[in-house]
Amino acid sequence: MVKDKIIAYLKIGRPWYLLLVIPYLTAPALVAVGVNPFIEKILPFYVAIYFFLTGAVSFNDFYDQELDKIRYPDRPIPSGKIIPTGALAYSIIMWSISLIIIWVFLTKTSFVVMLILITLLFIRDSSKKRFKYNDLIMPLAPAIAALASWSAFSELNWLAFMFAAAMYFADLAHTGSESLEDYEADKRVNFHSLSVIFGPEKVSKIVIIAIGISTIIFSSFVYLAGLSYITLLIVIVIGICCGAASTLLIKDQSPERGKRNHIYVSLFEIFICLAIIINQISIHIYPSLYIL
Repeated sequence: MVKDKIIAYLKIGRPWYLLLVIPYLTAPALVAVGVNPFIEKILPFYVAIYFFLTGAVSFNDFYDQELDKIRYPDRPIPSGKIIPTGALAYSIIMWSISLIIIWVFLTKTSFVVMLILITLLFIRDSSKKRFKYNDLIMPLAPAIAALASWSAFSELNWLAFMFAAAMYFADLAHTGSESLEDYEADKRVNFHSLSVIFGPEKVSKIVIIAIGISTIIFSSFVYLAGLSYITLLIVIVIGICCGAASTLLIKDQSPERGKRNHIYVSLFEIFICLAIIINQISIHIYPSLYIL
C-alpha cells in the first residue's frame, strides 16, 4: 500500500518532464555566465528545477482533475490513487523545497522571479474554467522560467528578456499544437482551449505564425549574444523545417494531425535550446570555434 502511494506521487510529478525542461533552462543559464560558473551551481540548480516542476505538475493535476477523468483517466487523481487534497499539499511542499534551495544556493532575484512564476501558475490553473483566453497566458510560464534560470547565475538584461520572448512564442505554438491534439476531448467538456475557441484551422495557422516569430527572435538572440554563425544557421534551419512541417499539416484532416504537430513543435523548442547548449560547451572546450 505504501509502495503504491510512493509510486503514485512519483508519477503525478512526471519526472520524465525534467528531460524536456532541462534544455529550456540550461540554455539561458549557459549564455548568461558560461560553462564554469554554471557547473559550480549545477547541482542545486537542477534539484530546484526538479522540485519546482514536480510541484507545478501536481498543482496542474489538482485543478484539472475533472477534465483528466475524460482526457487522462489513468493519472493518479482520476484513477483514485491520490486524493485531490493530497496532490495540492504535495505541490505546496515541492514548491517550498524548491524556493528554499533557490534562496540558499542561488540568487535572491531568481527567488523573486520564481515566486512570480508560482503566482502565475496559480492564476492560470485556477482560472481555466472561467477565463476564455487562458491558453494565451500559459506560454508566459516557460518565458518567466527562462528569466528565473538566467537570474540564478547573472543579472537580468535585455538578452534575457529576448530569450524569454522567444520562449513565449515557441510555447504558444506548443500550446496551440497541444490543443489540436486534445480538440475532441476539450470540446466535449467545453474546455476553453485555443482549438475550441478559434477552431483547428485557425489554430494551425497560429502555430505556424508563432513558430516563425519565435525563430526570428531566437535567431536575433543567437546573433546578438555572439554565438557562432553555425548555431545561427542551425536555429534558422530548425525553424524553417518545423514551420514547413506544420504548414503541410494544415490540409491533414486525420485524427493524428494534432499529435504530429505537437511532436514537431516540441522538437523545435528542444533542438534550438540544445543547439545553444552545444555552442556554449563546444566553445568552452575549443575556443577557436568561436570564429565560426
